[in-house]
Amino acid sequence: MTSNSSAATIDRSNFGKFFIGGDWVDPSTDRVIEVVSPTTEEAVFRVAEAAEADVDRAVAAARAAFDDGPWPGLSPAERADYLRELAQQLRTRQRRPCEGLDGTGRRDLLIFPGLAGVLSQHAGCVRESCLQL
Repeated sequence: MTSNSSAATIDRSNFGKFFIGGDWVDPSTDRVIEVVSPTTEEAVFRVAEAAEADVDRAVAAARAAFDDGPWPGLSPAERADYLRELAQQLRTRQRRPCEGLDGTGRRDLLIFPGLAGVLSQHAGCVRESCLQL
């Protein structure tokens, strides 16, 4: 298989960790989930399985980020702009092929199908509400 620079690079080095509070952290247990390829029905990699302590840590970090971060101070229109930008970034990434994510070398997998449209729709609703105020 030839390399294609436009293919999304999948960094598997953190599949055994969680992204919590802006950092990759070790899980509280060594339990893992085997991810199975729908194409081959074979296990292609393992990811950490979240235990209750991991979920609690993630929820606490999210709550702190919301309470102490910039989001609560943004106007609805500013929040809509962020949602619209996130939607655009997801659309860009959806178009990039994912080379070998499932271990088969297939390159037609899409990332986050439909999510960009949902975010754009919500951003539009927020923007319309702001204009009506």
